[in-house]
Amino acid sequence: MSSFHIVAKDFHSPLIRNEIWTNFAYLWPELADVPQPMIGIASRKNVISYLINLESWKACKLALQKRIEADSGVLKDLMDRSEVYGAEMNAFTESIWLSDLSSWSAEQLVEAYEHFSVLQSRQYGIGALLPLMDIGGVSYL
Repeated sequence: MSSFHIVAKDFHSPLIRNEIWTNFAYLWPELADVPQPMIGIASRKNVISYLINLESWKACKLALQKRIEADSGVLKDLMDRSEVYGAEMNAFTESIWLSDLSSWSAEQLVEAYEHFSVLQSRQYGIGALLPLMDIGGVSYL
């Protein structure tokens, strides 16, 4: 059985926002051709505990490190995509910020939320790959 470790806590934090954050781990195989790490969250009274399986994170780090050592262009590509994804995320959130949401239907609001979730998970995903190489990232590794 895999063991999980609490690596951080977040107080006064709604589960839904943090669920979007943890979705990034499901994107790593597609974003960086690395194994999917095991990550989870536990929530009790808006106190979030972030849980990871250390072995799965180490496997991701080693796989990404191996790819970058073989081709430094992999790292440049990750940084370039991080910038592109950030610009897309900023443009989308700015368009929402400037919109009169009171005139939107429930379906439009849900669609915007779902699109935001995809963009934010992708941004977290690409962004979290860069500190992964620093790891530590997680001091247990």
